[in-house]
Amino acid sequence: MVAAPITIVEAPSGSTAIEIPPFAGPFLITTTALNSLANDSSSSALSYSNSPGTTNASVFITLNSITPTSGAKIQIISGVDGYEMSISTTTGGKYLTFINIPTSFLSSFTVKNLSGVTLASSNNYVTIAPEYI
Repeated sequence: MVAAPITIVEAPSGSTAIEIPPFAGPFLITTTALNSLANDSSSSALSYSNSPGTTNASVFITLNSITPTSGAKIQIISGVDGYEMSISTTTGGKYLTFINIPTSFLSSFTVKNLSGVTLASSNNYVTIAPEYI
C-alpha cells in the first residue's frame, strides 16, 4: 500500500512553540490508594508538586473493571472544594480525565468513590500531567 501524499503548510499566524522543562510528566501518583476502595469512601491523601511554569494540570484516573450502579460518580476533593465525574454503569474498566485542575488544588487531595461498588483490588491508578498551554 502506498501512503497518500500530504501537503505541509506554514502554521497559522500567532502559533507558538513552548519550552517544556525536563521531566514534565505525566507523573504516576499512586498505584495502590484506590485498590479495594469501598463505595462512599475516600482514598488516602495524594499530592502533586507543581511543575515549573504551570498553573493547571490534568488528572487521569484509571479504574480496573467494575460494574457501577445508577448515578455512579468519582470525585476529587481538596479541602472543601472538589470536582466530580459521572461514570458509565456498563461493566468494564473506566478512564476518567479531569482537565484544567489548578495545581494548588492538587497539593493535597483525595479521590472519593461514589460508584456504588467497591473498586477492584488492583490496577487502579492516578496520573497527573501538567498543562503547559
